[in-house]
Amino acid sequence: HVFMGTPKVSIIVPVYNAGSYFSKLLDSLTGQTLKEIEIILVLDCPTDGSDRVAEEYAARDGRIVLVRNRENLHVGFSRNEGLKIARGEYIGFCDHDDWVEPEMFEKMYHQGKETGAEVVVADYWIQRGNEKWTRSIPHELPDTEFIHRQFSELVNYRPAQHNQSLFNNNGYIWNGLFQRDFLNRYHIIFPDNRVTTFEDRVFLLQVYAHAKQVGHVPQALYTHIWHGSNTGASYSFKSLAHITVYLKWLYQFLKSEGRLNTETGNYTDAVTLLTYTSFRHELRHLPVGKAVKQLKLIRQDVTLQAAIRKAFGRLWHYPPTKVVFLFLVFNPFCKRVRL
Repeated sequence: HVFMGTPKVSIIVPVYNAGSYFSKLLDSLTGQTLKEIEIILVLDCPTDGSDRVAEEYAARDGRIVLVRNRENLHVGFSRNEGLKIARGEYIGFCDHDDWVEPEMFEKMYHQGKETGAEVVVADYWIQRGNEKWTRSIPHELPDTEFIHRQFSELVNYRPAQHNQSLFNNNGYIWNGLFQRDFLNRYHIIFPDNRVTTFEDRVFLLQVYAHAKQVGHVPQALYTHIWHGSNTGASYSFKSLAHITVYLKWLYQFLKSEGRLNTETGNYTDAVTLLTYTSFRHELRHLPVGKAVKQLKLIRQDVTLQAAIRKAFGRLWHYPPTKVVFLFLVFNPFCKRVRL
């Protein structure tokens, strides 16, 4: 295939060590029923031969564009490299070890064009070994209500749930399609995963802070494969060092958008949940003494301490283990700021 015109959709795929999953993804992308696409493979210095697989597919399909990072940028900045050259009316994203239904981008593109939506969302599958679950998103709401509730859920960070229809299932970007002009207008890009985490959520918070219309495809079109090599399973993804950078970014973002007052409860919940689960993550990966030392990242930060003070007014809202954790990380001598 060779497509010389302006693509309807650009699909950006950061590629590191994708292993045996990569060919299935590329087969599912090159086999899309929407032919007017470009597939941007951002080669993030892979060491397992994934670059050779990408080159073989690119030799057979002219719609594949190869971008080679000079250094390992990780997934967020690699996606930004793809965004720099993307030409499509809409932008989609895939992980290198997932796969998509043949009609995914045709259905989502047509929904976007029909509604003029800046973002289109669909349901998706989660697969782990032989088990497979669907995750759905509420689709039958006016745009203003959907956007408002989705933004608040992204701030709060409640975990996604299998086989249910919930806003907290929409915390990833690979089940979405995004209008390129909209992303450029608001300079929406990804953060650096080498210093922070939750790059999908950072991107989506910016999207839903500015979007006015959302298109919906109430069908599971994307399959996310969960295995031990996922980025989300790595130590750094949930480390306190990266979590605290994200939470401080979120505070500044809400403040700059004038949403800190309305989202204080959700931000407080996010600080409590994420620092607590991150500390448990540290205990699983580090010696106890070293893990406990990491708590200084919470005890010495004024914005996190402000959220923890707020949390003390919501103790009934949390289980006993989180209450104990809040007392453990509370620093009464830390400078006070208001949320």
